[in-house]
Amino acid sequence: MHIKEFSVYGFGKHFKNKVLPSLKRFKKIKITNIISRKKNDKNFRIVKKLNKKNSTEYIYISTPISIHNINIKEAIKTNKVKVIISEKSLTNSKYKTWQIIQQCKKNKILLFESFMYKYHPQFLKIKKLILNIHDSNKNEIFFCRYSIPKIDIKDHRNNNRLTGGEIYEIGCYPISIIYFLFKIDKLKLKKITNIKNIKKGNKQLIYFKLNKLKFILSWGYNSVYRNRIIFKSNNHKIIGEKIFGKRINDNIKIKFNNKKSEKEFEFNNPDNFYFMFKYFFSLENNYKNRHDMYKEINKIAELIDFFKI
Repeated sequence: MHIKEFSVYGFGKHFKNKVLPSLKRFKKIKITNIISRKKNDKNFRIVKKLNKKNSTEYIYISTPISIHNINIKEAIKTNKVKVIISEKSLTNSKYKTWQIIQQCKKNKILLFESFMYKYHPQFLKIKKLILNIHDSNKNEIFFCRYSIPKIDIKDHRNNNRLTGGEIYEIGCYPISIIYFLFKIDKLKLKKITNIKNIKKGNKQLIYFKLNKLKFILSWGYNSVYRNRIIFKSNNHKIIGEKIFGKRINDNIKIKFNNKKSEKEFEFNNPDNFYFMFKYFFSLENNYKNRHDMYKEINKIAELIDFFKI
């Protein structure tokens, strides 16, 4: 197994505190370049841009969303890149995302958008539980809310020019989960006549019904912290807390109720990124997986665009 050398765009707190510790848990991983405005770092080589001489086969994108498109195009031009892993959302435009996918297809680059929560055992267990009890002929409710308290005025998430708005920064989580759990895409949504989509300031609420399953999705800043999904049927109820972002000391649980009993599932490791990288490194050479990723990224981009106000 050869050493996987990474070039990383962006070297902020998120990458240092969440992504880097997870990467370090894997053997034969090396951070070769940091592409950043920072002038120097005692532990890493800082470069202003990638070129044919300094580029690596692996790229990780951890810059604000609106810059992803520029970073990825620069990396592709080096003709050395084989893998690009980007923080979600891939871009702040459905068309830009489509362009990136086409370029990666042309250059045979594996493109991976890091919706890291979907690889954690908690999400996989929720998916299995819902699959076992979901019945399209019965009334059911799926609720998902992701809201965070007031953020620092200097935080890039307050700058829509850098993020594209809340829908790309945090709304992408509740939107993506309806695809990952129920395979709901733009084509299915276009057949629904009564979709309520309400935006107030930096908060958004979506309500729709597909067959007998009601969906309630919400997200926003400057609100009480919520990071939760609830699936409810006549006989069952599933509650998943801390479903998206997970901190190192978080207690990760699922509550599963039916009319006769209540079960609780606990998960000791809250590291979403570790499970994401574990999955990725196990499947990166799978050719079919490459095209599945292109399809998935495009589906999510279409969904976000559909709900964008």
